[in-house]
Amino acid sequence: MTRNFALRCLSAFFLIPLTFFIIYQGGWLLGVFLTFAYAVSCAEWYNLARKTKRVFFYTFVGILYISISFYEFTYLRLFLDGGIYLALVLLFSIWAADTGAYVFGKNFGRSHMSPTISPNKTWAGMRGAMICTAFTLVILLYFAPMVKNILPNSIMLNWQHLFILIPAGIALGFVAQVGDLLVSALKRKAQSKDSGSLIPGHGGILDRIDSLLLAVPVFILICRYVLNV
Repeated sequence: MTRNFALRCLSAFFLIPLTFFIIYQGGWLLGVFLTFAYAVSCAEWYNLARKTKRVFFYTFVGILYISISFYEFTYLRLFLDGGIYLALVLLFSIWAADTGAYVFGKNFGRSHMSPTISPNKTWAGMRGAMICTAFTLVILLYFAPMVKNILPNSIMLNWQHLFILIPAGIALGFVAQVGDLLVSALKRKAQSKDSGSLIPGHGGILDRIDSLLLAVPVFILICRYVLNV
């Protein structure tokens, strides 16, 4: 347990700054990074799907699901106004959701969401994910740009946006946890603990981006209809 936690911390120490740097840098480095992550995620999904009784169905749905999510993330980063910052905001929000789910679930979790799919997921964890995601969105999209001009002039928010950002953040946190459960359900059907072993202490790439996959399209909607990008 202690060794696994140390491995998780060490992996995160290197991977988080590297991911931020690549997303900020863009160019061919981003292309290689996303292509590699996409290919490995699809391979990991297939390896899980082939251990189930409905290989073709789960493979088809999974590849389509992953492809749409990666396309949406690429679109967010490359083609939206302020795409670099917005992509980082999305990652911060998902990490906040995962952290909130872990902290609230560990300290206040009593009622389990779906014991047969993911025994560690609790309703307290879900509430923690939604609260932390909403808080992160408000800080990064409303207050941070007021301190420093880090968003394009086309994205002008006022106090009224707070009443939209808060429920939008709650929805994003909820969807992120549902995305986590979807991958957990597949792993349970495949009788596998992790999707892979590429990242020490964390499992596979799919284990790290499961919350992100379903959240990307929702965040695009927030950018379109809340930020008016």
